[in-house]
Amino acid sequence: MVPETRERRRAQRYPMTLPLGVVRISRDDADLAGRTRNLSSKGAYFVVTGHLEHGMAIEFFVTLQQGLGSTGDIRLRCRGHVLRLEKLDQRDRLGVAATIDHYQFVHS
Repeated sequence: MVPETRERRRAQRYPMTLPLGVVRISRDDADLAGRTRNLSSKGAYFVVTGHLEHGMAIEFFVTLQQGLGSTGDIRLRCRGHVLRLEKLDQRDRLGVAATIDHYQFVHS
């Protein structure tokens, strides 16, 4: 018999593959580029190449597609911290689960 697992997520996840940039705000700043895999109102899962640490405070920007007639990209600026890291391969690619503690929309 398979034990029943209880869903612990507080918000629905939406699968989205969007460009993402990470700026660490604890310790040394660094620019990392990657792509989201999914987003919710409370967190994100994304893949980057580089180094992050569990518990680290981060700021990341998700670039949303511009609409028809739009004058520029809209970016979602998020602040949170790293909850989980998964080493994906030998090229320093990491799967990162992070909280979204605060966000705002900004125009590029």
